[in-house]
Amino acid sequence: MKLTSTGACVLGLLQMGPAPGQPGFGQGVPMTGGQVFAAAERSVSRFWNLTRSQVYAELPRLHAAGLIEAAADPGPRNAQPYQVTEAGRRQFAEWIAAFVSYGPRDDQLRSPLMLAVFFGGFVPPSRLASLVQEYRSRRQRSLAIAQDMLGALGGDTSLPGAALVRRAAYEEMMIDWLGEVLRRIPSDPD
Repeated sequence: MKLTSTGACVLGLLQMGPAPGQPGFGQGVPMTGGQVFAAAERSVSRFWNLTRSQVYAELPRLHAAGLIEAAADPGPRNAQPYQVTEAGRRQFAEWIAAFVSYGPRDDQLRSPLMLAVFFGGFVPPSRLASLVQEYRSRRQRSLAIAQDMLGALGGDTSLPGAALVRRAAYEEMMIDWLGEVLRRIPSDPD
C-alpha cells in the first residue's frame, strides 16, 4: 500500500495516542476513529487538514493493508479501537523519513478568514466586524485549549510539545491581528 499523507497522519496519531488533555494521554492506548479525530483536532488540524470522514475512510484501508489491527472488541456504537502493527510502524517511519528528506516546501494556505478580510471592502462593515469578532472568539478558545494542553504536558520537552508552543504563539498572534482588523473596519454609514 502506498501511504498517503492522510494515512500517515492516522498512523502517527495512533502511535502517539491521545493528545494532551484527552483521556489516556501518555499511556499509548489504542484509539477508535472518533478518538483519532479528536486527537487530530487538538493537534495536527491547526497545520494539516484531517477531517473526520478522512479518518474513517482511512482506517479500513490501513487495516486491510495490515498496518493497523483491532485492539479489542468494538465498544459502544460499534466503535473499534485500533493499534498500529509492526508493519505499520515501519511504513510510517519510511514515509516520514521520505517526507523530511524531500526538503523544505512552501506552506499552502487556504484561509476563509483571509479571503473575507482581503475582499472585506465589498461587505457591509457591521457584517464583516461580526465575522471577524466570531473568528477572534474562536482563536481565544483555541488558545485556551493549547494552553491547557501545554499544562498537561508539564515539563515535557518533546517535539509535539514544540509544535504546541508554536500553536499557542500563533493563536496569540492571530488574536492580536484580528483586533487590528476590527480597528480598521470602518463604521457603517448612517
